[in-house]
Amino acid sequence: IKEIGTAARARIESLLGVRVYLDLRVKARPGWREDPRFLSELEQMEAPWTPPADGGEED
Repeated sequence: IKEIGTAARARIESLLGVRVYLDLRVKARPGWREDPRFLSELEQMEAPWTPPADGGEED
């Protein structure tokens, strides 16, 4: 979690041009490994959104 937070904070600061405080929290869900619907939702989150190379807005 620390590695993820450090990398995310650096990226956000670079994007915004200011220092930021990033508070990460983890919430455990009982039985998540046996829940096909929840696992499917996790699979959909695997590919994070990345901004276009030109920095512009997507249409």
